[in-house]
This record gives sequence, C-alpha cells and structure tokens, in this order.
Amino acid sequence: MKKLIIVTFVLSVLFSSCLILSVSANGLDPLARVDIKHSGDETDESLTVLDPAEGNWIELQGGEGVAIPPVALVYNGVNSVTHVEDGRTITVTSTKIVPYVDYPVAYPFNSHPFYHQNDCVTVEVQVQSELVVENGYECYIYLVKTGPAELMDALNAGIHGNTTPIRNLFSTAINKTIPIEDTSISETFCGLEPGDYGVAATLDPYTAPDITLISVSAFTILEHDSTLDVPTEVTRPSESEGSVDGEFTITDGSANAKYTFIAALIKDEPYTVRLECDGTKAGTDLMVNNALLVDGFKIGGVGVNKVNSSTVYNWITGASTAASVEKGTKTGNTYEFELPVGGLPDGDYFLYVAAWNVTNPAQRVVAFSQERVKIETEPPSTPSPTPPRVPLGRSYKPTIPTDFMGIVTTSLTLCSDDGRACASMHTGTTAQDAKGQPLKEITFSVPPDLPTPLPPGVLVLAIQLGPEGATFSPPIEVCITFDPAELAGKIPVIYTYSAAEGWKALETTVVGNKACAKVDHFSIFVLFAESVVPTPPPTPEVTPPITPTPVATPTPPPPFPMVPLVIIIAIVAVVIIAAVAYMMLKTR
Repeated sequence: MKKLIIVTFVLSVLFSSCLILSVSANGLDPLARVDIKHSGDETDESLTVLDPAEGNWIELQGGEGVAIPPVALVYNGVNSVTHVEDGRTITVTSTKIVPYVDYPVAYPFNSHPFYHQNDCVTVEVQVQSELVVENGYECYIYLVKTGPAELMDALNAGIHGNTTPIRNLFSTAINKTIPIEDTSISETFCGLEPGDYGVAATLDPYTAPDITLISVSAFTILEHDSTLDVPTEVTRPSESEGSVDGEFTITDGSANAKYTFIAALIKDEPYTVRLECDGTKAGTDLMVNNALLVDGFKIGGVGVNKVNSSTVYNWITGASTAASVEKGTKTGNTYEFELPVGGLPDGDYFLYVAAWNVTNPAQRVVAFSQERVKIETEPPSTPSPTPPRVPLGRSYKPTIPTDFMGIVTTSLTLCSDDGRACASMHTGTTAQDAKGQPLKEITFSVPPDLPTPLPPGVLVLAIQLGPEGATFSPPIEVCITFDPAELAGKIPVIYTYSAAEGWKALETTVVGNKACAKVDHFSIFVLFAESVVPTPPPTPEVTPPITPTPVATPTPPPPFPMVPLVIIIAIVAVVIIAAVAYMMLKTR
C-alpha cells in the first residue's frame, strides 16, 4: 500500500501537470505550480503543490499496519512546460529542479494501514511551514470514495486544463475544514463503506480558483476478513530448491463466489519509484525498480481499461529483483498456494495474498493478507574429516597444536596407522610432556612385552601411547575398535598399567564397535574381553500379608488448558500488488 500512496500522490500531480516539482507562491516554497489561463471570460486558475521533501505529507492512522521496505522517489525531466488547448494556456514551472537531473525525495514512513469495515480512519496532515501557522490558514480535508477509472478520467481532463471533473469529485467528498494552529492537523472518519478512497488536503476550498495542495494519499477498506496460514521460517535443502506453501482463507465471503487470487513473495529490499517526463503524455513513464508501471499514461504497459490480474502478475515479477508470484482462479473461499523459491536469495520476504471477486464485477480487491517469511538454506553437509593415521612406532610431527603453555588450540583426533586406536583431545586441554613443556608429538606403538600376570579375559589389542610421562588436563579420550564377533557374550574393558598400581581397569564406554576410556596420561592400554558373570537369582523372601489401607479416591486434576491457536493477520496494503490493484477497473 505504500506504493499506492506514492503512486496516487505522483499520479495526481503528474496527470494534472506532467511535473511534480515547483515554484514559490503565496509566500510559501512549494514543489510545483500549474497555471491555467483562459482566453474567454472564465477566471484563471492555478494549482500549487507543496514540497514533500520539506515534510508536507498525509499520514494515515488506525486500521492494521504493515512494515514495508524503504522507498525513494526520484524525478527526472523538464522543469517547465507550456501548451495551449481549447483556448486555455497551461503552464507548469519549477525552480527547485535542474532539467533532466535526478531530484530525489525520501518517503518518510515505514508502514501504512489497511482497513476493514467498522474501522475508523484518522488522517493526519503534516504542514511544515511556519507561514501557514502564523497567517491563520485553514486546512481543507477531502475524503472521496472513487474508483480508478473515475479518477483517471478526472486527471486526464485536468491535463487539458478542464478542472471541472476534479472539482466535481471534491464536491461529493466528505470534507472537513480545520483551522491550522500547529504544523500537524488530524481528523477521524468512521462508518466508511468498503471500497477505494482518495484523500486530499489543501489550503483552499475546492471552489477557489487558486488551490494549494498539501498532499494526497489513498487507502482501501476491505469487504472481507481473511486469514493467512504460512510458516514464517522456511528452510530449503539448497538454493535451487524449496517452496513457501500456505493457505489463504476468506473468512466471511460466499462459498459460491469465484475469486482470482494472487500470492506474491517479494524480497524485503529498497525500492525506487522513478518518474521521467519530457513534458508530453507519451514521454511520461513511472517505474519501480526499473519496471514500468506507467508507460506513456498506460498502466502496466496497457490502457487502464485493460488492467487486470494478469497485468498485476507480470508487473510484480518485473518490479522486484527477487520475487515469486502465483495466480489462480477458483470458486470458494480457500486458496492453497505453493510459491517456488529456487534461485531466490536467502533473507526476509513479504508475502502478500489478495483476492478479486470474479462473480461480482463491481468488486476489485475484496480481501488481503500479509505475512513476513524468512528463507534460509541448509548448510552443506560436511563429511567428518578422516583422522590422520600415524604408523605404529613412528612419531607424527607436529601432532598436537599447543601454545606456549601447552594448551591445545584446535580440537583433533589422531589414530594409529590401521585406525584401530585413536586419541581425541579438545580445545583448551593442557597437554604437557614429562618435563612440563608443551606436548608437540604423539606416538602409537605395539608394546614388545606385557607385564604379567595379565587381567582376566581375552586380549583383543594392546597399544602404547607416547611419549612416556605425557599428561593431560582435563583427561583425553582413548578409543579402541574391536570386531563384535570376537567379543560374543563378553564385555570389552580397557586396562592401563603402571609400575605402582599394576593393571587397572578403566571406566569403559562402548559405542557400536568402539570401546573408549578417559585417560590423564600416556601409558600401555589394553582392551580385554571379559566374560559376563551371571547374577545369581535373589533368595525369595517371605513377606507377611499386609492389610490394605483404604485409599481415598483422588480428585481428578483439572483438565489441561488448551490455548487456542490465534493467527494475527496483518491486513494491510500490499507494497506492490495494491499499487497496481488500486488502478484496476471495476471489471476485468
């Protein structure tokens, strides 16, 4: 809907002057001035447009708002044009711009409301001129319910110097006159019927020959409520795959009505609305991110009478650098969609879904919902690195990355040449040799002899880790791989040997075909397969009978409260869809 405000503002001034930029009038410093001089007895007329770059805007409040991406307005074209038609001389002048040099205006708002029936609309007018306040001006607010075709006809007449259709529109408007005592004026309108509305704020009544326009805006009051059920985060397997799937439901519409639905997923990125004008209708173009919205006064490249949902579809796909759009027509209130996201970049997106009532041609957009969706791609699976193999009896240098204090700086696992014995240590482990110096190497070797007597069980594998006297804090993990067939019915246990304590069984953890134990120093480590000692059955005890004590029937706990799923749907104006949708006729 932000695009809707921008487009409405630009078009309203553009189509009555082919410029949006200005000269000084009435002591003010406006954006544009259009003078219409009549050759007969008619009173000359003028339209002065205040400069939005100085903060002259209409901000709509109430309803349900939606955050939108940043929008920049840029004008490039003539700064003066005069033409004569039907005895009228129409002159447009500007002193603020240089011909064919970009004139930027930053749009000041980051959200815009959409309205439902029974919502009140608050119009806040910002007038950034102390002269307006000091000289006792009045603000005239006009709220007009009008369709795009009627608005376009009135603007087209204004181009030719005939202001009567525009003034007639204002005559049917709900209007308020408010003394300007501050730079901010507001008025609230309630009880509005569903439909499209334009709102204008001026410093003069519409009947005056000379009118100063503060700003214009537009909004829509939807006929139906709707819900949008869609995941807010979507993770896809790769950048070339994936989709955003959802369901849009018109909650209070007729199940027999036929609707055209458009679902659009659009990247949350800056948008530039660019107006180019050489002083002629044919040379007037309005673009959004280099996609033509108005081409020589044609909406979406076609005449306004031919604008339809297909035009909207084609324009959206061209206006956004990253978008996925789906269109479908069906009978019923529910629309299931699947928007492919293959090829779109990861990031935040706006998802907009709108419905047009095809059964009733008098309806245009009758329901709308919006949601934000974050698209992410699963990181590629990284295969576990194969630990370096160290030949038995040989050193691997440098084996352990340690700093000057012997602290391991990178977690690693080192294995013997045959892979059956491995030692794993983590970052932060202190690894030192027998002299307390940083440990830089490790050796795997087969001990030539094993001290006797050996522990009970079958010897599976014996290794000696060196250098002798190396210590670790906290302990590291030593694992030995075994063949499960060799240990059928037996328990694998790792033992270590020291001259002071002899053989000592370590607390052994078995995972698959690996037996692992924590060790704080290097020594001889042997994996034995011990027989399982059967546990004798317990001697039965004779328990005297116990007289049961009556137990009170427990009070059942209260049922667990079920929290209903509440979907808060931001029914707001669509950044791209509504801009074109607002231009649509009452018929397709």
